[in-house]
Amino acid sequence: MKNFLTVLVFLFIGNKLYPQQFVNPLDTPMVLSATFGELRPNHFHSGIDIKTNEVTGKPVRAIDNGYIYRIKVSPYGYGNALYIMHYNGYISVYGHLCCFTPEIDSVIKHQMYKKQKNSIEFFPKVGLYKVKKGEIIAYSGNSGSSQGPHLHFEIRKAKNEHPLNPLKFRLAVYDTIKPVIKFLALYDMNGLAYQYLPPFYKSKCKETGYIGKEIKSFSAKNDTIKVTSATGIVLESIDYVNNSNSVCGVYGIDVKLDGKQIFKFNIDEFSFYETRYINSMMDYRSYKQEKIKAYRLFKQPNNRLSFLKKSGKGIIQLKDTSTHKVEIYVYDTYGNTSYLTFLIKKGLIPQQKLQNGTLFKWKETSNKLKGNFFELNVPGKALYDDMIMIAKEDSSRDNRYLSPVIDFSYESAIPLHKRCRFKIKPYKTIPAALQPKLTIVKLNGKGMYDVGGNYTKSGFVETKIRNFGKFTIAADTIPPQIRPLNIYDGKRMNVENIIFKISDDLTGIGGYSCFIDGKWTRIDYDIKEHKLYCKFKETVKKENKLHKLILTVTDEKSNFTVYKTNFMY
Repeated sequence: MKNFLTVLVFLFIGNKLYPQQFVNPLDTPMVLSATFGELRPNHFHSGIDIKTNEVTGKPVRAIDNGYIYRIKVSPYGYGNALYIMHYNGYISVYGHLCCFTPEIDSVIKHQMYKKQKNSIEFFPKVGLYKVKKGEIIAYSGNSGSSQGPHLHFEIRKAKNEHPLNPLKFRLAVYDTIKPVIKFLALYDMNGLAYQYLPPFYKSKCKETGYIGKEIKSFSAKNDTIKVTSATGIVLESIDYVNNSNSVCGVYGIDVKLDGKQIFKFNIDEFSFYETRYINSMMDYRSYKQEKIKAYRLFKQPNNRLSFLKKSGKGIIQLKDTSTHKVEIYVYDTYGNTSYLTFLIKKGLIPQQKLQNGTLFKWKETSNKLKGNFFELNVPGKALYDDMIMIAKEDSSRDNRYLSPVIDFSYESAIPLHKRCRFKIKPYKTIPAALQPKLTIVKLNGKGMYDVGGNYTKSGFVETKIRNFGKFTIAADTIPPQIRPLNIYDGKRMNVENIIFKISDDLTGIGGYSCFIDGKWTRIDYDIKEHKLYCKFKETVKKENKLHKLILTVTDEKSNFTVYKTNFMY
């Protein structure tokens, strides 16, 4: 108990809040659906997500005095986003907005029509558009890659744009709930880590009572777990905040062996340049195979996360057969802490290498593998550790495939940090007219999705990949489809937008443009609903006249569809 109290005191003292005072970005209570630094596919969550009661249109306010530094409109990522530069060295970011205030909207609309671009990023002149603390700057929404109405909010350092933990800035978030430890696995770390051997111990931790209560025990068969001479810990833990049932991420984890700290992290800051190293911090295999977002409590050789520089390596090295005590403390930004302790003892024989293949070293400038129909080049530091590469060429014919299936399934649970040059050769010579339509696809069950690629003079289709799996060549010759939802020829339009449903069968939507009476007209694209919203009132005056609309939608292989119609307005 004394040790536990000491850790709690350390957490509250070490986890200092910043002195700066900002107002909340929303008038509604600060109820969160996501916290800073959460484990996400290929990136850390760079802010907090604030609930808006599942509706759009809540007023969004500037947290402090400053000026508009950046405006972005995109169907992807943050969608409609606003960036404010403050005079105290910080930038605030507001994402997934439904719309801006009329003044800001007129600024970005002018730029879009000037450049005839539906997606745009604009950096106004420094200090031109000033905002005051608490001023309404936009309205919350669900734009971009958002999965539901909310406000994505960030605070960044102005000097390097590093995201900072917004909860450190004394925002009015109420949190008294302890994290929950859900899952524990122990790995044999003898020999080469690239083997990805199955854990010799796995356990779902037993939670007592309501969310956030202390973990009392976990299902060990014996009081003491037998391990090998080198052991790595993988732990899944989640957190909650008051008044929300959303699963959030934890702030930090400490690991001790016999009272001595061997691994520690807490996430206060990171750079976007390093965010993909999350695939080394997260147990990638558990995520890919079991959808478990668990932390590696040990550090791989090529994990360069800045907040892990002083973390310790985390691998438990045992040189005797005595019993040793492991303590794990998991905590959130506000110091709410859960802990787990267990005993280990060396007694297992290290497992042997499971597969034969080609050794790829993470430090090598280039690792290459060739087959009859493919070539793979993995650049230096694209891997987080050494690994064995195994590839199979499956020539069983499928009418959809123009090459054998190149199978890296054994490595599908191994992440890549950098893009790797990859090319596949077709079964036979491809007619010149079809060559521009070729692409490399990744197979997923009975389906496939495009990973890009172009036919080269060497007779290969070449692309760059960032994930392993099964790949082959396919051709995209089918143009996108356009389906009008609220317009037909000659219709009198008394609605806000003309709406179309669009789709593409393989490579995806590459571009879209709309002209009305020969004038370029802005379109909003909702990628979640696959809908285009044509802002026809921005270019057409209400004159009770017939207007001509031409909509063109193109896919990534330059196949296109043109829809033409006339309407009254």
